[in-house]
Amino acid sequence: MPAKIFLVWLLASCVPLSGKSGQEVGYLDLTTAVVGQRIHEPTTGSGSGMGSGAGDSIRTRPEILQPLRISIVFLGSTKYKVDDDVVYEIKVENTGHEQLMIPWDPNLSHIEPEGTATEYSYRIASIALRLSHAGKRFETLAPNLLFGTAGVPSSFIKIAPGEWVRVRAKARLSTPQSPQPDDSQESERSVSARVVWTISNAHVSRKPDGYHEDVTTEGPESISVNAETFELVSPAQSN
Repeated sequence: MPAKIFLVWLLASCVPLSGKSGQEVGYLDLTTAVVGQRIHEPTTGSGSGMGSGAGDSIRTRPEILQPLRISIVFLGSTKYKVDDDVVYEIKVENTGHEQLMIPWDPNLSHIEPEGTATEYSYRIASIALRLSHAGKRFETLAPNLLFGTAGVPSSFIKIAPGEWVRVRAKARLSTPQSPQPDDSQESERSVSARVVWTISNAHVSRKPDGYHEDVTTEGPESISVNAETFELVSPAQSN
C-alpha cells in the first residue's frame, strides 16, 4: 500500500509541472519598428554594403539544425497587388529538449560597440516570405532581421521547450519576377506564401581600409509548416 500511495502522489505532483510549459513568452511587432543606421558599416566581406549584416555571399554550416517549428498564424489580406506591403505574423516554437536563445532586437545599432572597435560578433535571425505560384517558387521577399549579442543580454529572448514567441512583420511585394495577372486572361492569380527562418553568425573586424564582415549561416533554413494563400491582382482589379 505505501508504494501505491507514493506512486499516486508522484503522478499527481507531475501534473502542475507539465502545465508550466506550452506558453507564449514574447511578442514583437516589426511593422512599427524604427531601424536606425548601424554604427560600423562594413566595406568588405560577405554582406558588405547591406547595412544589415545579411548579404548574398553567406557561408553555410549545414551540420547545425535548430529544433524550431515555424508557422504562419496571420496574413493581413486575401488580396495584394505589386508594391503592396504584405503583413504577416509567425509563431516560433521550441520543439526541442533544451532552452534556446534567439536574437530579439530589430535595431543593429543597439548591439554594436560605440566608438572605434577592433572586432565584435553578433547573431542574426532572418524572417522572409517565400512565394510560389502553381507549385513553382518565383520570389523570396525582403527579409525582416533580428539581432543579438552576448554583450547585450536583452537582445536575446529565451524560449524553453514547448514555449513560443510571435513576430509580426511586413515585406513589400515589388518584384518583376512576380506572376502578374494578364488582363487579357486573368485578373487574379493565387499565390502561396511560406516563411523561411534562418540563423546566422556575423563577425566584424577592423582593417586598414575599413570594417570587414563575415557571415556564416547556422545550418539549413527552417520553413513554416503551413502556407497561406492570397490573390495577386492587377492594379485595375484592385481599385
